[in-house]
Amino acid sequence: KATYRSNGAGYTNPRTAAHIWTVSIPATPGETPKPKQVTKGKYSEGNFSWSPDGSRFFFVARRVAEPYYEATHTDLYSVAADGSDEKKVLAFVGGLGDYTFSNDGKRIAFSGSLTHTPVNSYTQPDLFVMNNEVGATPKNLTAEYDFDIGGGIGGDQSSPRGGGRSGVLWSKDDRSLIVNVAEHGRANLKRVDAATGKVEVLTKGDHTVQAYSATPDASKM
Repeated sequence: KATYRSNGAGYTNPRTAAHIWTVSIPATPGETPKPKQVTKGKYSEGNFSWSPDGSRFFFVARRVAEPYYEATHTDLYSVAADGSDEKKVLAFVGGLGDYTFSNDGKRIAFSGSLTHTPVNSYTQPDLFVMNNEVGATPKNLTAEYDFDIGGGIGGDQSSPRGGGRSGVLWSKDDRSLIVNVAEHGRANLKRVDAATGKVEVLTKGDHTVQAYSATPDASKM
C-alpha cells in the first residue's frame, strides 16, 4: 500500500481491519462477559454510534482498497445490533465528521466538507441535516455561513489532553443545533436553526471553547 504507516499507530497491517464489537454490562461484580463481533469483512469501520432506540449501530466506512487515490467520499451505514440487515444510509461526496441523532431519532445532523471539482486545497466544513432513512438527501444549513463548523483554535498540544464530548448537539425540541465554530481567531458555540440555518451566538469572547457536553435535555452545557 502507498500508505503503510500512520502517526502514533506505527506500521499498518493491510490484512487486519477494525470492526465493531459489543460486550454486555456484568450483572454482578467479577463477571467477565465475552465480547461479540458485530461487523466483519476486509474493510474497517469507524465513527460508530448506537441508534437512539438501541436497536442498530451506525458507522462510517470507506470500502475502497486505497481511497487516498480518489476524491474524498464517505459512506454512512447502519446495521442491526446482531450484525444483520446492513444498509447504506448515506453516500456523502466529501468528508463526513461528527454526526448525531435528533431526540426523536428521525433526523441526523452532521458536519462535513463537500468534495469539489476541481479539487480544492481546502474546503471548510458545513452543517448538514437529513432524515434518518436510506437514500435521504442532506440539507446544507450553513452554505451561506462563511466559517468553519466544528472548527477550533489550537494544535496537537492543546488542552484538554483527556478530550471531551463535542460535536453537534440537538436542542430538546429538535428545532435547533449547537456547534462549535472557528471565527476570527476565536472558537465559540453557535445555535443553528434546524430548518432555516439561521446562526445565533451562544457564547462569545476572546477564547476558544475546547470541549463541551450537555445534559440529556440540553438545558445546560
